[in-house]
Amino acid sequence: MSTEHQRYSIENQKIAIAAYAAIHKIRIVRSYIDPGKSGLRIEHRDALQQLIEDVQTGRADFNTILVYDVSRWGRFQDIDESAYYEFLCKRAGAPIRYCAEQFENNGTLIAQLIKTLKRAMAGEYSRELSVKIFEAQKHGALRGTYQGGIPAYGLRRLLVDECGNPRTVLKTGERKHYHTDHIVLAPGPTSEVKTIKRIFRLFVQSQMPRKHIAQLLNAEGASNAIGNQWTDNNVLRVLTNEKYIGNVVYAQTSKKLQGPCFHNPPESWVRAVGVLRRIVDPELFASAKHILANPWWAFTDNQLLDHLTAALCKNGYLTASIIAKSKFTPAAITYRERFGSLTNAYRLIGYKPTHGYYHCKSDLLRPTHRNLVSQLISIIENKGGIVEFDETAQILRLDGALAVAVVIIPYIRPETDLWGWTLRLYFFPKCDLILAGRMDKTNTKILDYYLLPRSACPRTILRFTERNLVRFKSFKLRSLTAFYQRCKKLFHD
Repeated sequence: MSTEHQRYSIENQKIAIAAYAAIHKIRIVRSYIDPGKSGLRIEHRDALQQLIEDVQTGRADFNTILVYDVSRWGRFQDIDESAYYEFLCKRAGAPIRYCAEQFENNGTLIAQLIKTLKRAMAGEYSRELSVKIFEAQKHGALRGTYQGGIPAYGLRRLLVDECGNPRTVLKTGERKHYHTDHIVLAPGPTSEVKTIKRIFRLFVQSQMPRKHIAQLLNAEGASNAIGNQWTDNNVLRVLTNEKYIGNVVYAQTSKKLQGPCFHNPPESWVRAVGVLRRIVDPELFASAKHILANPWWAFTDNQLLDHLTAALCKNGYLTASIIAKSKFTPAAITYRERFGSLTNAYRLIGYKPTHGYYHCKSDLLRPTHRNLVSQLISIIENKGGIVEFDETAQILRLDGALAVAVVIIPYIRPETDLWGWTLRLYFFPKCDLILAGRMDKTNTKILDYYLLPRSACPRTILRFTERNLVRFKSFKLRSLTAFYQRCKKLFHD
């Protein structure tokens, strides 16, 4: 049985089956009971599955199976499924007897026809009941009554009588006692209501990203609706929940007859406007909705660049991770959408990034990198070569054809996960060769140089450790004076 209906309660079925057994001189030796389980699917019917397994494997200590009526076998939407399970038992030597039906399950044509009709009626009952329940829930939602699930943050379940007078706030697990009572959602503790209003102000008025709002709430020790730390998604749910402006939205998703859950189109949602006490001003909610639909709409170009400049002044350099950690700086994707790329945004504020130097003291590495580039240009020109340097991409172009990326690899301390020297190749996708200068363990001077063909590095990250340096021995330069000749040789090879 799935619910406590009088006719199909477990006790009523036991009494009817016991009476049938007594009349027909049958001794009941075992009972298989699935209390509180729906008959739509067999997956959660543990007792029914055990029955079929016991019969098929020969472990059964009985030769007849008594069932209250055809619908108790199952309300499967495919009536052949019910017939199949009955056939498995009958073939294994345990025929089925229905105790509350007006026909004998003896295999006659009449019995087969009635049984098939009963199976179809059992499945149809579930379909009709599903429609009736949905209509009842729909009308309840339109009246503003609670339709189940965990209440949103800042809301509580309030029990009211048939006239709408409040009785009490229900705790988790508590239910109403009288059929005439109803449950509605009402604003919860004052602290949670203030947090909701604050989230909207931070997002709309202070233009703080959702991730940073969550970080701020966590730093202050606040918890979300289920007592965990706040996340970006939790903040998003607050900003998009119409219950905070008094609306109830129902049927956004559907799950018919224990089938898969699917999202309904917005035009089929059931929306009741103004049926709850609102917490947030509707205009503020609409502004948040507009910003969520267009995440970069709230900022002008100059405002975006001002935030980026502030982050640069604070940190001394810029990366996508620094932008993500900056409390009031929009996300990196905002700059990519507005300006085409982060590099373009950097250029507009006059910042020229040097790739890969944010893992240690960048103020030491950048001068070292500039000196190295100057040395290389001087060497190439002295050898009669032609060279150009692209500062944005950090690439030397030799003789108008060969592209060589120049990078210094700092040493990362052993206490970190990525200790050693790490070359991030994804910073240099458009080059033929990479000249990598490996710094000493104090990151004050260059130990040696490696000239690597880009095609010889299939991975996006290349790590040097003291154990694997021998693998790169063939790429090591004895001195920078051999740089130009080695470049031409590798290019022609």
